[in-house]
Amino acid sequence: TVPCEGAPTFIVGVNLDDYETCKNVVSTSSGSTNAIAPLAKVLHENFEIVEGIATAIQPVKSSQRTIDGSSKKSWREGRGALQNIIPRPTNAAKALGQVLPELEGKLTAASVRVPLASGSLIDLTCRLKKEASLDEIKCAMCEAMDGSMIGIIDVTNEKVVSSDFIGSHYSCVYDSRASMVLGKKFVKLFAWYDSEYGYACRVIDLIKFMHAEQKS
Repeated sequence: TVPCEGAPTFIVGVNLDDYETCKNVVSTSSGSTNAIAPLAKVLHENFEIVEGIATAIQPVKSSQRTIDGSSKKSWREGRGALQNIIPRPTNAAKALGQVLPELEGKLTAASVRVPLASGSLIDLTCRLKKEASLDEIKCAMCEAMDGSMIGIIDVTNEKVVSSDFIGSHYSCVYDSRASMVLGKKFVKLFAWYDSEYGYACRVIDLIKFMHAEQKS
């Protein structure tokens, strides 16, 4: 349940077609990668991503310090989690290239930890090859929600906030009201997720899938 060097990475809804039953040890990357990848896949399949940056805005985790102190990882990691917004490195970019090879080198990622207990947000900012309006993007997300991404992507048009998604079982919930388009080919998409529960649901889905494949 973490990015693993040497183990193939599989994300439900994204690249399970590549699974081989001989692979007994696999990774399903991280909660943020599971949120970004389905969103990026739908956007790329419909409008073709030229380049983009995904930012995962996440709550504090148990390994962070409650007050300023030292950290073996970096100076920023040692700062108090409840008093600061903390940019931190992420392996999501590498994992995205593994599960979406057509986007390798075109999509990178960053992570920011904020003083919240739960509820996370993806900011996916991309330049597209094809023109797209917010209505067209919403339509593509809704089609995926009812088709290839059923149970993985959801769409909301409500004036929601992060706590509304605590306990959400979706990998991500596309926020059509908060998302933006500049011109016709530059977009900023927002999607909410629960980085713990939603991710746990995908881990279970992957285990079920692998079990079914092993039996068939």
